[in-house]
Amino acid sequence: MRFRRLVPVALAAAVVLGACGSDNSSGTATTGGAASGGSSGEKVTLRLGYFPNITHATALVGVEKGIFADKLGPNVTLQTQTFNAGPNAIDALFAESIDATYVGPNPAINGYAKSK
Repeated sequence: MRFRRLVPVALAAAVVLGACGSDNSSGTATTGGAASGGSSGEKVTLRLGYFPNITHATALVGVEKGIFADKLGPNVTLQTQTFNAGPNAIDALFAESIDATYVGPNPAINGYAKSK
């Protein structure tokens, strides 16, 4: 039963990590969407939401240690915003005040259902 609860969380984490980029063979990070900065070297901002508590330890460490900013590269400015609950973070996504957020499986599924 415990394993069944971890599957949605692991899937949500995999989606978020994939969206943040991964190392390629040249040692530079790749990202998707607007945060990649394009080939023209234009400056962009990635607005990331997360919860300021232990349930979002990956975000806390990535932001605090500068890991996300480093992997995003010099053309991307990381701007963060904290939330107290998943529905608030999903609402911020819909309002386009953030570009990506860490949320649990229930807000992610509810947001997906609302977005059609």
